[in-house]
Amino acid sequence: MAAGAVYRATLAHEMQALGYHIQVTHADGRFEVAGMTKAQLDQFSQRSHRIREAMEAYGLSGAKDAERATLLTRGPKKETDLEQLRDEWKARAIDHRLDIKGMVQQAQERAALGADRPATSLHAKDPVAWAIDHTTERQTLVSAMDLQRYATERVVGKASFSHVQQALARAERDGTLIRVGDHYTTIEALRVEHQSVEKMKEGRNSVSPLTHRRDADNMLSGHGLTAGQERAARHILTSSDRFIGVEGWAGTGKTTMLQRVQEVAGTSRVEWLGLAVSASAARTIETEAGIPSETVAQFLNRAPSSAPEGVQRAYVIDEASLLGARTAYALMQRVEQEHARAIFLGDRNQLAAIEAGKPFAVLVNHGMQTERMDEIVRQRDPALKSLVEQAAQGRTVETVGQLQASGRLIAISDRTERLNRVAHEYLRQTLSEQAHTLVLSGSRADRSTLNELIRAGLQQQGALSGPEKHADVLVQRDLTKARMREAASLILGDVVRFGKDYRGLGIMKGEYGVVEATNPDHGTVSLRMEANGRAVEWQPDRSVVVEVFQKEQRGLQDGDLIRWTKSDYSQHRRNGDVGRVSIDSASGSLFVRDRNGKETIFNPEGERHWEYGYASTVHASQGRTEDRTIYHADSQQLATNKEGWYVAVSRARDDLRVVTDDVAALKEAVGESRTQASALEAVARHRSQHSHAVHPEVQEGVSDRTGPSRQLEIER
Repeated sequence: MAAGAVYRATLAHEMQALGYHIQVTHADGRFEVAGMTKAQLDQFSQRSHRIREAMEAYGLSGAKDAERATLLTRGPKKETDLEQLRDEWKARAIDHRLDIKGMVQQAQERAALGADRPATSLHAKDPVAWAIDHTTERQTLVSAMDLQRYATERVVGKASFSHVQQALARAERDGTLIRVGDHYTTIEALRVEHQSVEKMKEGRNSVSPLTHRRDADNMLSGHGLTAGQERAARHILTSSDRFIGVEGWAGTGKTTMLQRVQEVAGTSRVEWLGLAVSASAARTIETEAGIPSETVAQFLNRAPSSAPEGVQRAYVIDEASLLGARTAYALMQRVEQEHARAIFLGDRNQLAAIEAGKPFAVLVNHGMQTERMDEIVRQRDPALKSLVEQAAQGRTVETVGQLQASGRLIAISDRTERLNRVAHEYLRQTLSEQAHTLVLSGSRADRSTLNELIRAGLQQQGALSGPEKHADVLVQRDLTKARMREAASLILGDVVRFGKDYRGLGIMKGEYGVVEATNPDHGTVSLRMEANGRAVEWQPDRSVVVEVFQKEQRGLQDGDLIRWTKSDYSQHRRNGDVGRVSIDSASGSLFVRDRNGKETIFNPEGERHWEYGYASTVHASQGRTEDRTIYHADSQQLATNKEGWYVAVSRARDDLRVVTDDVAALKEAVGESRTQASALEAVARHRSQHSHAVHPEVQEGVSDRTGPSRQLEIER
């Protein structure tokens, strides 16, 4: 938290001035006093131990949840007898042979010589730039407190909090940061959104319709389409805009609509290509709509191409609400470059991108021609269909009461008991019913626990059989690109996968290295390459095309359900797809069978990107459909919100069961929106509430640095 960062930076600054030598040990600025052993330090770090225990007890994970655990474990303030506390510390120091007098004497000698004083002449420009990169990778609008916190964490032992404040003020003056109330956005975020909107407008009336309006009307009527499906199909077929949208509620039959569009337009004169953020969503477009598809990342990484002579190219972008602003603009540039067209399929009320921005919403709000589909066809149960319609309309709080009244909502305060109940709901079904049931939770920690509980239950039922084989899996660490550039962000045992060749180090794309040591002061990481055992000294700030994983062990038995966590197209594995494991009792060979019944050899030693597939996070479930859903909705988790609730309750065709901790708290949680922000909309809203078009400090700073042209760019 920001206060903690300021405290650590100030404490380090003053300790160095007194002559103590400090060593920063964590990326968040935590430090240790040099000269103390780990055992001695642990005796004076009992608060951290309590926080870790609380995170395990509440099923919390990640930096944000760590802050929640800090608050949960904070007891009421009470008066402390300082003399008694000092005596306790002295006794603890003596017990662990800590020479306090010697440390003080050495510090005084260093202070007298002027040694180990913080380099206050170094300003905080680089830490502030890092904090901007880190926070704006996933958010367009960031709080001033978050920027201060992350920048201050990086100046510990180097500068003071006042230097951070000065650097932030400079960033405002030069226009890099734009203040919006108690938040900031950036000129880069504004530019990307503005250019996306302009490109959409430039694309109006720039392509030929796929068919004439009269032909479309004749060929669409009488084919069993809903009114929304027919409107959307007509829109796609007759529009002359390069970029158009179709906004459909969850379960309104976009696949059926796309199939009819292809039948009407034909495939001989239109080249249909599908794009999606996730590999599993791309697979769905391909298998259900019959459109050859790939991920957006694959599309942007390959060279541009042109459609055959006399053929129009149309890109269908599914789950467009999951696109980030930078990615969406790059995609639009490529579509224009290929003289193609793009149809964005999305829903502004569902989950937003992990990357910063909400481009689908911004384009729709700024005039992209968009048709709506709001007749739900997924739900076969009338009561469930009514509930999903309410959620789609934003009436999420009402749906909680509706579920409670129907007996589909269970409240259990104890987390362990609650998760066991979720597992029980799954295990009491037949094997065929389990195969068509989604088990959802908001956090990765709860997903992991549910996987283990369900798997243990299946073992007891005899659904998993034979000897258990043990294998290592690679679990991705949740690091921003800014954190990946820091040696301090990596820990011993981490596994680094290189996404491109680094010939200077002799590393080829796809190779893995294990972290053996880190040197944050020099920005280096010692790796042991898995392929040949070679030692490599690696500088993360020069190699950002990497992925970082932690190694964990899993057991496998005949009948286990697994989910691929990284695509491997050479093995026909797609991220998010599930498969059923079988083990040959005679040879011990492992096989995995996909949902289409295709069985392939499975080598756990070489294929480490998988996880148990019994439970999923809500975010990973967007775009999926099953007969039944069992949803663990913990009201205390950030993922339990308006958008997440809508996605979770709309996955099932026939039945939905929700297990929560507290009904009243759940209503409050699902009434709160946690969607992404738009820089354009935030600045416009701020401008409407104030007399100045742009924050006066920004105007002054822009004029100081580059004059009217820079100021005009921000105002645009």
